[in-house]
Amino acid sequence: MEKIKILSILLFAYLFTACGDMNSVYQEYLDRGESIYIGIADSLTIIPGNHRAKIRWKLDADPKLKDCVISWGDSDSAVFEITRTSFDPEWMEVEVSNLPEGSLIFTAYTRDIYGNCSLKKEKSQKIYGEKYIQNLSFRKVSSIDVYSPNRLVMNWSAMENSVGVNFHYININNKKVDLFIAPNETEVTLTDFVMGGEYSYETLYVPVVNCIDTFSTVSKVDNFPDSYILDKSTWKVIDLSSEETASENSPAINIIDNDPNTYWHNVWSSETPILPHFITVDMQTVKKLKSITIAKRLGNTDLKKAHIELSMDNINWKKVGEVEFIQSADPNSDFISLLDFVEARYLKLVITESYRTPHTSVSEIYVTGLDQ
Repeated sequence: MEKIKILSILLFAYLFTACGDMNSVYQEYLDRGESIYIGIADSLTIIPGNHRAKIRWKLDADPKLKDCVISWGDSDSAVFEITRTSFDPEWMEVEVSNLPEGSLIFTAYTRDIYGNCSLKKEKSQKIYGEKYIQNLSFRKVSSIDVYSPNRLVMNWSAMENSVGVNFHYININNKKVDLFIAPNETEVTLTDFVMGGEYSYETLYVPVVNCIDTFSTVSKVDNFPDSYILDKSTWKVIDLSSEETASENSPAINIIDNDPNTYWHNVWSSETPILPHFITVDMQTVKKLKSITIAKRLGNTDLKKAHIELSMDNINWKKVGEVEFIQSADPNSDFISLLDFVEARYLKLVITESYRTPHTSVSEIYVTGLDQ
């Protein structure tokens, strides 16, 4: 019996203590007073830009909503008055400027006319600026081919993450031309450019989908070529050391036929002269030459060393440059760049060394310059 009394006393003490704890928690809520939670900034969306962001959220239908507080960082914030077109749920959109570059945590909550606040909504978003711009790269011009004073073809390298290029130049009528070159455009033809004239361009980027700003690199400035690829349709071969036309169709005329699949080869007979081999071309009129490209027979490794000589009268010759190839099919061509325009009517290709002496071949020569 004594044990039962002791257990009863202990149970009573426990229940009394538990009830006291529950009353204290209840009293804490009573002391706080009643809290009224209004409609939150629902479906919060942050759309980034250049040191700015567009912020969207869905408004509650509560007609007492007064404003929305947007904060970021440690102490920066902005207050936006809520304006309605109806009391149905609708979207509100505001813009915040002068944001620091980097990853920010945005906090948004609404307030009503009585000062009540909604629960806070948070969303992180990267904001872009100068550091992002400094790391942008230019889309590259892979080549510029000028075929006449009024036809130029620019070839652009592919660039998947760019959204385009803004291209500028002054045309032959002294007017500024602004072109947009889309990312999928790899070839652009100009017909009103100025030979040797200046051009510039900026490469454009959008870092994320729906970004409110398009970013661009600084302007890249360069010049169009001051010469074009000369037309060889009237040129003639007037002298040569030898050519093979019996066992294969490889005459010297093939080096000026504009077909890289055809080629010249020296004669195969046992009477083949030793190196050097040469081919002399009459360009029919005096040209101003700026560069000469020598292209090997496709897939062939024979040609080692060659040079170009120029003449006005086919008597007095001047060597203007030399090329030397490695024993490989690639690169297929090499060029001689003249420091300034050189006037000439006659051009001589001289082959001095071969990896398969004395045999060798050439597929084409290309000359840039100006017609007189």
